[in-house]
Amino acid sequence: MITTIRRCRICKIELHEGNAYPNRKRKRLQPICKKCSSEYGKNWHKNHRPETRERQRRYYKLNKAKILKQTTEGRLRRNYGLTKEKLEEMRKAQNNLCAICKINPAQAIDHCHVTNTVRALLCHKCNTVLGMMNEDPIRLQNAAKYLIFW
Repeated sequence: MITTIRRCRICKIELHEGNAYPNRKRKRLQPICKKCSSEYGKNWHKNHRPETRERQRRYYKLNKAKILKQTTEGRLRRNYGLTKEKLEEMRKAQNNLCAICKINPAQAIDHCHVTNTVRALLCHKCNTVLGMMNEDPIRLQNAAKYLIFW
């Protein structure tokens, strides 16, 4: 049985698992090496940019609600480890009010930047104050004392 050595159809180097992508459908290697494949893709995108952008715009226009939902849910999961249901439970438990001032609606998710654990939901102003004070309890106590005794 004669086995033929596969070569890249562009640069003609010998193909093996380290320098060519697998073709899962045909259960063998792609006919071009990774380097040539990358160059081909870059050139294709450069030459087809206008129609690609137009196709992306049309898709976004038709699927805007779905994309925004996926983006929001993905950000909640990645950044805070929360689901939409858990966030709604937190809102309900706080009566949709800030955990600090109890006046403004809760808009921001407060979390510890060291352990990345979610603490509560805060309004924009209270969340900004914590951030400006570097979440330092001593600085916050000093600020409270300053306001009380001024």
